[in-house]
Amino acid sequence: MENKFRILVCVKQVPDANALVYLNDGIPEYDEKTVYVINRYDEYALEEALQLKDCGLTSYIHAVSVGPHRVQKALRRSLEMGVDEAFCIQSDDDRLHNPYVIAQAITQFAQQNYDIIFTGVMSEDAMNQQTGQLIAAMLGYKHATGVTELSLNNTTITITRELDAQESQMYELPIPCVISVQSSIHKPRYPSLSNVLRARKQEIAIIKHDLITSTGKTKSYFTMPQKTTQCQFIEGSISQKVTELYTILHKNAVL
Repeated sequence: MENKFRILVCVKQVPDANALVYLNDGIPEYDEKTVYVINRYDEYALEEALQLKDCGLTSYIHAVSVGPHRVQKALRRSLEMGVDEAFCIQSDDDRLHNPYVIAQAITQFAQQNYDIIFTGVMSEDAMNQQTGQLIAAMLGYKHATGVTELSLNNTTITITRELDAQESQMYELPIPCVISVQSSIHKPRYPSLSNVLRARKQEIAIIKHDLITSTGKTKSYFTMPQKTTQCQFIEGSISQKVTELYTILHKNAVL
């Protein structure tokens, strides 16, 4: 008889891809009208966990998100897809939370209560690709990134991960472990009507947590590109411009 695994899926809420971003002292900010959605890569992680649920291999699937009140929308979506319970680690402001702070909060929540922790390979906004690895390091779990396929045994999980140049790698991990899922693994499902109705009535547990930055102070980590004056304008008639352009390109070994 196969084991029933306890699964946690880490979910992030990100601004819509069309949202306008502004810099305030190096910190990215969004307009109040910005629409926030569930991170696309985390949807793939959710789907992979739900695939295991469909096969009867899980005891339960929990979803967790770190951020302000609005992240509950992403967690509600997780419940609609089929997650059993959702938890919001609440913080008033998520603009300054680097991957270390997020991983620390999730690690304190998870402790040793889960056999498999799923994350997306990265977030669409920051694209740090660090949270999953940090969670694994803090918990002392083995981990794999860029995972495109997996299968469970009683005590191990066999994964295939994406490498460069269209190459892949397959190996086994002991359970418990952390898996960062790549976008090509399974297409996320559309929530069924019954799950949508169930999710509307289900409570999302709120966990208060005092999140702090690893440095204890705010640092600017985005800057506007500097203006340069290295552009050269070519004057004259069309034939003169062509001749001058050819001379410049030939001088710089382009032609």
